[in-house]
Amino acid sequence: MFSFKIHNLAFIKALVLTLVTTTYCYADEDTKHTIEDLPYGVSLFHFFQGKYFSSITDLLVADHYNLIKRNDKNSELLLGSLYLSYGLHLKSSEVFDNILSEEDKLKAVQEQQENESFDFEENDIVNETGNTEQPEVVITPQPIRDRAWFHLGKNHYKHGFVDDALKSFNSVKDTLSDEHESERQFILSNIYSLTEKHDEALEATSNIDSDSLWKSYGLFNVGTGLIKAKRIDEGSKLLQELANSKPTTRESQILKDKAILALAYTALENNQPIEATKLFQTVRLNDNEASKALLGIGWALYKQKEFNQALIPWMELSNRTASDPSVQEALISIPYVFEQINNHNQALHQYDIAINNYNEQFEEINKVVEIINNGSFIERLKLDTLGKESVTPFSILFNINAESNQYLLPLISSNDFHDALKTYQELAYLSYTLDNWENELPALHLILNEKIKTYNTRLKDTIHSPKLKQSKIMQEKRDQLANQIKSIERDDAALDLVKEEEQNNLELIDKLRNKINKLKNNEDLSEEEAKFKLLSGLLQWQIETDFKPRLWEAKKNLKELDQALYKMHGAIYSLSNVWKNAPSKYKGFSAQIKDKKSRIQELKQKMNASLALQEEHLKSMAMKVVNKHRNRLKLFHDRALFAKARIYDSLIVKNDHEKQ
Repeated sequence: MFSFKIHNLAFIKALVLTLVTTTYCYADEDTKHTIEDLPYGVSLFHFFQGKYFSSITDLLVADHYNLIKRNDKNSELLLGSLYLSYGLHLKSSEVFDNILSEEDKLKAVQEQQENESFDFEENDIVNETGNTEQPEVVITPQPIRDRAWFHLGKNHYKHGFVDDALKSFNSVKDTLSDEHESERQFILSNIYSLTEKHDEALEATSNIDSDSLWKSYGLFNVGTGLIKAKRIDEGSKLLQELANSKPTTRESQILKDKAILALAYTALENNQPIEATKLFQTVRLNDNEASKALLGIGWALYKQKEFNQALIPWMELSNRTASDPSVQEALISIPYVFEQINNHNQALHQYDIAINNYNEQFEEINKVVEIINNGSFIERLKLDTLGKESVTPFSILFNINAESNQYLLPLISSNDFHDALKTYQELAYLSYTLDNWENELPALHLILNEKIKTYNTRLKDTIHSPKLKQSKIMQEKRDQLANQIKSIERDDAALDLVKEEEQNNLELIDKLRNKINKLKNNEDLSEEEAKFKLLSGLLQWQIETDFKPRLWEAKKNLKELDQALYKMHGAIYSLSNVWKNAPSKYKGFSAQIKDKKSRIQELKQKMNASLALQEEHLKSMAMKVVNKHRNRLKLFHDRALFAKARIYDSLIVKNDHEKQ
């Protein structure tokens, strides 16, 4: 049932991502990155802001429109990691497998080259140079392949496929960053511990960088695993190494305290109360593990028959928060010690205190149950702004009221709850996004209607525009010019290409010729006539000499005119196509809007169902933790009632003996 629900959630997320275009990831701080593709850079920007949905959609849109280089595997690596962070394990594996398949292609090509190094087969393809063509293989750089293997291994591990995870992690070479390599060794140590390969787990833990926090986690997990496997000395050695470390952060200090507690309780179980006492006393009394340490000190002293000394830490515990499980155990332990020292009156008094305290806690638990059942618990887990995509579970856990904090603390601090809450936040954001998309559809309809209205108005104005009629006139004039140029070229009519100044000069020469002809009968104008002939010949010679260049210039101008007319005809043709095709395109847009609306509504129904399922899952997780507390509290309560009745019975029997 649970696996089906998780698969359904992943399916919903995938559908929403598909509608746009048709774990965790770590940034390597030490590596300098060069962004060549703007869409990839935008996706990275959203990724570093924690906006994984936006980052995924950026990559999908860029891939849909071929905006990212095909040989850039960084974008694919980022997409696979984002799918993993969104819980889409199958799609994540598909992306990583695609990256790693290039290596298999390369090996296949190399094997083919080795097999065909001397002879060509009949069906070989030979290019013009005589060489056999090989399929083009894009070689994925080793660092990217290693990161793909790493993320694929994390994917398999998170999904529970430990064998596949082991295979992926062991395929990594040596190009991972120090942080990723430490995390890889840590997960390997966990896998080996799960499969009871403790020697391999020890080796993996030793390979973790000593400066990494993963080292502390590895020492604790493998150490406790070895102790459970009855290899106490080896496990204690790892825990002791962690206990002797110098923490630099609060997280590492908590891990150190946990290691000391594990060592102390191990010593207590192995009947070493003195050693356990020393260890318990090194735990800080002002932090998370203080209550467990005080409880443990009491039991260590009790095992040493130091009953009065055992009361001291337990009495200190009894003054702390009553909802703390260690405090509740101390309350039942205090009267038991008084019984051991035969102080029955004080024992009865302490049992009464314990019973009253337990009854009060039953009421508090009932309040927590009411909060869970009436929906207040889920309301407090909701974001203040559903449109806030970048958010962590820790940012809203403080909304849970103080009364329920202690009883829900095991839930709040568990990875399963964080994963479930993160999924709930993602679904809430996707639901909010779908609502926004649906609300934008009427605006798209309005814009489309305005476009149609504007189109129809401008269409009428354009069809009757006088500029369109002028295009025919201009074409006719062009044809006339072309015919004139052909005629001039055929007849060598150089005078038809004279310039305006030359034309004026020719007219002036004609006038001079007429005057000379009129005056030469009366006067001797032989000298003027000679000058006139020289001037006329010179002008004629200049015109005929420039004829070829002028003819070439005229043809060139005609060609440029043809190009301008071609562009004009292209624009007119485009306009006619718009007139013809625009209505069908508008219909297509309208159909797309309707299709998007139906798909969004269908997704919203599935999203609402998934949200309801996830809310029930969160409530179920909370109730499971609360019921565990209630059952434990009921056990203490019943033990206190039984012990109280037992003391009364023993006192009655004692009084009867004294009377006799």
